[in-house]
Amino acid sequence: MMRRLPWFVFVLMIFASIGYLTMTTPQLPARVASHFGSNNLANGWMLRADYLRFMLAVGVLLPVVLTLLTAWLPRLAPGFVNLPHRDYWMAPERRGATLARLSAHGAWFGILLSSFFVALHGLLLKANALTPPQLPMPEFWLVLGF
Repeated sequence: MMRRLPWFVFVLMIFASIGYLTMTTPQLPARVASHFGSNNLANGWMLRADYLRFMLAVGVLLPVVLTLLTAWLPRLAPGFVNLPHRDYWMAPERRGATLARLSAHGAWFGILLSSFFVALHGLLLKANALTPPQLPMPEFWLVLGF
């Protein structure tokens, strides 16, 4: 059960991210403020459809690809595993547990990465609700800190 928990949460997070992004993006204006300068004011814009495609790519596709690489690359090419004392951890009697642990860490990383981009999307929803669009910096630093 514990080996499956990270993957279960990861799959839930991916589907939740897709749902949240696709359901809330229509709340944005047709021209979305997507980049902000040091003065917190928008200095970059995207069309709403392009923004949604971009956020699905970085908030869903990127975590999926990185998570799968983290989970499966050590199984396919164990020579690329970079661990302290690799020979010890990749010895036949410990290899399965080591690979399972790396896989779980990859899933948790994917969860955090997807959560980060979903939180940024939430901040952009807030920013684009203001006139002129302005990034809420305290929340931005909180998201960035996590």
